Amino acid sequence: MVATTASESISRRIVHLIDSGGFFGAEQVVATLADEQRLRGNLVCVATIIAPQDEGNPLGDVARARGIEVAEIELPDGFRRSDLPKLRECLAQLQPDVVHCHGYRAIVLAGFSARRDEGWHLVATLHGWTAIKRFSKMRLYQYVERLALRRFDAVCPVSDQMRAKVARLDGRVLVQTVANGIQLSAQQAPLPEDLRTRVGGRPIVLAVGRLSAEKDVQTLVECMARLRARDVSCCLVIVGEGPERPALEHCAVAHGLTSTVCFAGYRSDVRQWMGSCDVFTLSSLTEGLPMVILEALAAGLPVVSTRVGGIPDAVAGSDVRLVSPRDIDGMSTAIEVALSADSNEPVRSARKAHVSARFSSAAMATAYDGIYAGIGATTQCAH
Repeated sequence: MVATTASESISRRIVHLIDSGGFFGAEQVVATLADEQRLRGNLVCVATIIAPQDEGNPLGDVARARGIEVAEIELPDGFRRSDLPKLRECLAQLQPDVVHCHGYRAIVLAGFSARRDEGWHLVATLHGWTAIKRFSKMRLYQYVERLALRRFDAVCPVSDQMRAKVARLDGRVLVQTVANGIQLSAQQAPLPEDLRTRVGGRPIVLAVGRLSAEKDVQTLVECMARLRARDVSCCLVIVGEGPERPALEHCAVAHGLTSTVCFAGYRSDVRQWMGSCDVFTLSSLTEGLPMVILEALAAGLPVVSTRVGGIPDAVAGSDVRLVSPRDIDGMSTAIEVALSADSNEPVRSARKAHVSARFSSAAMATAYDGIYAGIGATTQCAH
């Protein structure tokens, strides 16, 4: 069943389809892109796949707050053949010109449910693959996703590094990199009072993201132990939730870092006070092009990151310090250098300029306009 909120129909009809369990990087891209497309006169809908037991719809809430139409498509977790006609019927009700899919489940369901005579075009954004083991359920999902992608009109990896992995799709499929973009004007706010109390005036090393295995936040906790041994005063603030949190908390306790590592939980306002921190860190084992690293640069922060995914290309020409994954010595040394480096206003402005020149939401939307036009998704006057 699909429930929608009304919106005026004025141009190309774009439905962004995603199986969303929170408001993470892919969801931020969807909300940002949908907002930019709406402002350009398109009729945009964010369609979230919701399981009966799900509590809330964070992406839907954000989209509604921005005046974007929202559809909730109720399907049970997992993959069932019976889901395909249900999804096809729901999408048909939305009368799309383009169904723009995000995430492996949306891609698989839409790819195998759509027919060539449906009258809409299929576009997929590949935000990143999270499998870190050679044999795993996620690796199987990625294999099935690749099969589904052959049924799409266009596939858009967020980095050239990802594009190389899908370059051999059916020749009928347009494969083109489209980098993520952020809204450049963000409201600024001081560090929240509860965090300011816990930090106690120490320099802040910030990490933001889902606490899952592929993010390898444990490396950052280990780095704090190394830095403390070198008498480097700082506090690691970890923003996010996920299955790895209990293990990370145990690791912090085992190293005697309960006053040095601050678990801040999920925070929707982190971008507003990010500029009040001293260094941004990202320790992922795999990534596409993380929105949060762009947001950190846009806030003027020095960044220390692992050399994975599209990050090296994205930060080329900036002063971002890159290290190998799981390199605790390299990461801790880079953080120490970043903490001691001069970060005056000209330096911060250069970081902001790097993002504004290449990674704006406007540039992202313009690129997708070209994708839609290239596959023949012409502008409609009305529905």
